[in-house]
Formats: sequence, structure tokens, C-alpha cells
Amino acid sequence: MSIVCTEVEDSPKLKKVLYRERPGILRVTIDPKTVNQLPFPADYKFFSCFLPRKYAQWANRIQNFKVRPDDIWVVGFPKTGTTWTQNVLDQLKIKKLDFTADFVQPAGGYLESAILIEKVDGEEEIAKSVELWDKYIDELDAAPSPRMIKSHLPAYLLPKEVWSVKPKMIHTDRNAKDVAVSLFHMRGNYALTTYKGTISEFLEIFRSDFDIFTPYYEHIASYHQLRHLKHLLFLTYEEMSKDTFETVKRVSEFLECSYSDEQLQQVIEHVSFKKMREKVSLDNDPVGSRADFKFCRKGKVGGYRDEMTEDEIRFFDEWTTKKKHELNLP
Repeated sequence: MSIVCTEVEDSPKLKKVLYRERPGILRVTIDPKTVNQLPFPADYKFFSCFLPRKYAQWANRIQNFKVRPDDIWVVGFPKTGTTWTQNVLDQLKIKKLDFTADFVQPAGGYLESAILIEKVDGEEEIAKSVELWDKYIDELDAAPSPRMIKSHLPAYLLPKEVWSVKPKMIHTDRNAKDVAVSLFHMRGNYALTTYKGTISEFLEIFRSDFDIFTPYYEHIASYHQLRHLKHLLFLTYEEMSKDTFETVKRVSEFLECSYSDEQLQQVIEHVSFKKMREKVSLDNDPVGSRADFKFCRKGKVGGYRDEMTEDEIRFFDEWTTKKKHELNLP
């Protein structure tokens, strides 16, 4: 497959969301004429994805990452529950109910972490983060099996071997309004993004597809078109919150684990949002975040109602209806 990277022209919206407000953002897609591999059917729609310019340096490395049959992949747009899902999988398949072990952190197993940060002259802490994050993919490559790997990339930008080796994959999804509000707080409190605008401005940026990894619904559609694949399980943040036990049980069965209901309940208690909020943070990153910022902030389904106006909710709902119709999403 041939990856096509096109630099996006600078704009006021871009300057609000760029990492350290530096130019050089890409629209990335696949030339459909170069696709000659499964699982992409002839009518598969390849969309574009909004990524930092450093992706161009790492695209081949990511595409050719060696995948193993016993890998466990967590994929989905940022702030859709991927880190929560990772911690559930970690206990079910890797730690195997060792509740004394450390929690999986946001950067844990993060395949494309290197693309997010570039060096900035005179900023030593940024340089330390670059050095740290640039090593992650090599560390993943050398990690013992089974590995748990997370990616926020759309399906067509994942390593090619994901589709031939067929490791277990879990995709997470969440109400777009909650995703956008959660991202607003993340962008404004994480030192690498330094978003300075209002929440209303960010909501418009998100809907206009000017944030990293957008467009949101096209991202979901990149996986939804592959929903027939048996090694790909779909979860929503809402079902994970509403009926956590049944969701964890479903995940356990998908991973071919054989835990009792009592053991699954112990996993649920261990990865409760209260504990995740205490244990999961950005502290290991040299740049980090504001002292009072929690990576697991509220975790509330429908929390957007506390921060969005009625007009903003209506605009989002209309946008969602339109996008789901266009993309044939449920």
C-alpha cells in the first residue's frame, strides 16, 4: 500500500491545536490503487486522517511493524476508553489477576507515540520526551509475548501484518460529545499541546476535523467496514460503563479466558474509575501535565451536558446524524 501524506496549509484553527503551536500537519491517506491485500474489500472507503508531520518519518516503520499471533491490540480514537480497556485486558491476559502489579499508563504499548513529539530548540524537557517516546516502538518490538499494543490510527494505517497474522483486536467507541469535551481538557492541560482557546472554539475545531486523528466518524468507519472480521471485537464506552460485568465477561470470552464470575468481578473492582483516576497519569512523561490535571478526569457518560450549551449539543447531534447516514454507521 502506498501512503500519501499532504501537508495542510496553516490556519488560525491549526495554531490552536498544534503541539507547541508549530506548523507542519499532514492529511494522510492510502492510494486505493496500491491496495492488493486483505481485508480491504473493493468497495472499502479509504478516508484521510489528520496527523502530526512527524508521521511521515515513521510511516514505514509503523506499517512494517512485526505482529505476533498472541498480541492483543486495543484500537480506537483517543479518549474513547482505550486506556481503561488496556487495564482490563492486562489483568485478564497478561498479569492474570495480579492486583499488586502496576496499572497500564496512557503511553503503555502506544505504537505511534513517536509521531506526537518533535524537538524544540531550547526546550530540554521536550527533548527528553522525544527521546523517551521515540524508543517505544523498538521496546514494543522486543517485548516478550503476549504483548498488548494500543493505536489511535485508523484501520488502514495500522501495520500490514495485523490483517494477515490476525491477533485479537478490540475497538473502542464513545459518544462524540463526550470525546470532544474530554479532549478539550486533555489538550488544555497536557504540556505538549498547550491549547489556549475556549471550549466552544475547540468543539468547532473538532467538528471541522482540525484535531489530531480526526475526522472522528471516518475514523470509526475505517473499522466498522471490517466488522465481519472474527478477530475484531467492538465495544462502546457507554456499554462498558452501564454493564461493566457483561462487557468484561464478553471480552474474557473473546480472549478465550476461563475466569469465574467472582474473578471477573475482582477485575472490575481493580480497574474501577476511582482507582484508575488515582493510579493512571502522565507523571512518567518528562513534560507531563498541570499538577491538578487527572488523565482519567470524570469518566461520566453524558458529562458533556455539564459543559456544552444547548446550541452546541444540537449542532453536534445534527452533525452526528448527518455523518452516520453518510458513512452507514449504527
